[in-house]
This record gives sequence, structure tokens and C-alpha cells, in this order.
Amino acid sequence: YFEYACYSCHGFNGETGARPFVPNWPANLASESSFIAFLRGRANVAPGQPSTSMPNYAATTLSDKQARDVYAYIRSFKSNAPPTDQIAAFNQILASAQKPYKR
Repeated sequence: YFEYACYSCHGFNGETGARPFVPNWPANLASESSFIAFLRGRANVAPGQPSTSMPNYAATTLSDKQARDVYAYIRSFKSNAPPTDQIAAFNQILASAQKPYKR
């Protein structure tokens, strides 16, 4: 996860960053096999077609064993986000937004 810089888009715990996946696990993380198929993507099928979102990892770049290790690590992630009613700054913003506008 760290060696392949997954954290740069998914954050250090899968819950932050530009493309979080915790706690809403996408279908491509449903199983090891779907994860590996997703990683391989166009890298093995159509390598001339560049990815526009996530890099594709060919088996020569990331072995199946390494991919399974990354998958096991990712699936160990747990959501650490507090309930929204416990975020003081958010509640202040929400309360302020609900007040009538005064000119």
C-alpha cells in the first residue's frame, strides 16, 4: 500500500484523500479476485489504452501475492470518522447556515 503509493489518492487509512473507499467499499474490493482483476485492468488486456483514474498494475509490476497482501491490508481498515453530530465545527456551520439571513 505504501510502496505503491496507494495512500496518495486513498489516504493512509482508505477513509481520506481524493478517492476514499472506507466505509463504502466498492465492488472491486469485494473479493481478492475482483481486486486483482481491477488492478490488472487494461495493463494486461489493452496496455495501449491509458487509465484516466487509477494506475493499472500488471502482474510483472505487482505479483498476485503482493496484490493479495495489499488486499488483506486494505480490508483491515476501519472507519474512524465520528458521527456528524459529534463534530463541533460542522454543527456550528450547520446551525449558522440554518439561521435566517439578515441584511
